[in-house]
Amino acid sequence: MYFQTYVELIEQFEQTHRQLNEQKAQLSGKLKVLAPLNISHGFLKPMWLAFTKQYPDIQLELLLNNQLVDLSKSQADIAIRVRPQADSMLHQKKLGSVDTLFVSTKAYLNSASAIKEPADLKQHRLIGTTLRNKWQLTNTQTNATYTHMCRFATTFNDTGFVKYLVCDEQGIALLPRFEVIDELKSQQLVQVLPHWRGENRDIYAIWPSARLLSKKAVCLKQFITDYIAEQL
Repeated sequence: MYFQTYVELIEQFEQTHRQLNEQKAQLSGKLKVLAPLNISHGFLKPMWLAFTKQYPDIQLELLLNNQLVDLSKSQADIAIRVRPQADSMLHQKKLGSVDTLFVSTKAYLNSASAIKEPADLKQHRLIGTTLRNKWQLTNTQTNATYTHMCRFATTFNDTGFVKYLVCDEQGIALLPRFEVIDELKSQQLVQVLPHWRGENRDIYAIWPSARLLSKKAVCLKQFITDYIAEQL
């Protein structure tokens, strides 16, 4: 009686299970991804364009937000984050590391006092974020370290807006290379204190620990890793 009652349900379950496994093994179907807004519009923009062109059968649903959206509630397959997350219920894989450097415009530097050492930053207009009130600096040649307690002329909770003010010749900022890579290439911005760097920004892939990554998500994770390695 049990067999006659449930045999069709079991067959349906097994068929659905096979279909799901086949979908996971294929590079096609929906892939929902959370990613930061600024880095996706800037540094990662060519990567997203190349990924969708190379894998047209993957239906990428890209949700951009600079706020930390809950991964489980959003039901996203994977998220891209700049810095590791404290949540122990998440798997995390480092995709690459980006240095931070001082930038300004030639016009601002020509109109301000000379800057040769980090201590000279006290004489300049500094533009920063609300996330940090001090900069931990390291000299790439000597490995010397220096901590600068910042007195910002202006602060934002968005690194993109920090860049806009620097490009407007309003001061100096410490920004991730991925934020200013295009402006440095075009020489709209130039490096200040070129041998000094701030703390690195690590880019991570995040996904729920209770969930196995689909082949599509694994493909994207490797695609981003390769792209970062090529660019930086």
